[in-house]
Parts: sequence; C-alpha cells; structure tokens
Amino acid sequence: MQPENGVTDTMDHLDQLEAQSVFILREAYRKLKPLAMLWSLGKDSNVMVWLAKKAFMGRVPFPVMHVDTGKKFPEMYQFRMSTPKNGNWTCCWVTARRLKRWTPPCRRPRVPLPVKPRVWLP
Repeated sequence: MQPENGVTDTMDHLDQLEAQSVFILREAYRKLKPLAMLWSLGKDSNVMVWLAKKAFMGRVPFPVMHVDTGKKFPEMYQFRMSTPKNGNWTCCWVTARRLKRWTPPCRRPRVPLPVKPRVWLP
C-alpha cells in the first residue's frame, strides 16, 4: 500500500541515487590513479566529501583539493582548516594565481626527453 504523500517513493529514489554515487566513487578510486577530488567549500562539494566518506567507511583515501581564490569568508577558511582534522582525510590547497601560471602537461610542447621524467605535482 502506497502512502498518499509519496515520501516512500522519494526516499527510495534518493537511496538509489546515493548508492549509485557511492558505486561511482569506489569504481573511480579502483580504476584511476592518481585521483583527487576538488572541494570548493560549498554545499555541493561538501556533499561529495560526505559521499566519499560514506563510500570508504569514514575515510577518504585520496586527497581533497581546494583551489583558493582568496574570495571566501574568513569562516570558510577556518572550516577548511578544521574539517579534515575532525574527519579522516587529507586536504591540500593551491592559490588560483599559482594554478594560473601552471601549464597542464597536455599543453606543454612535445620534446623528446633523454631520461624518463619524474612524476611532477603542481
């Protein structure tokens, strides 16, 4: 028997979406190396961090990266500093100006290297 307000249908649909999201995060972690998640400190990216914690039993096994534009409220920076300490995950950040100077590998000129290149992280 279906309730008249449709709450059960909505929760079943939300549970399905959550299960799909958890599955996608686990598959991405299994198949993609290295992996990181961008974190804007906003509501949507906080949900993504929450889903990652749920997918990996309370810990996030890959780094969460924040690109700092310098335009956030001071409370958001305090939140950025305190949240990973309370959870079981690593947060790294880079300023937007530094990121703007960085050239992605796909746009660098192709020149043959005499030795095997080392992994470079910006």
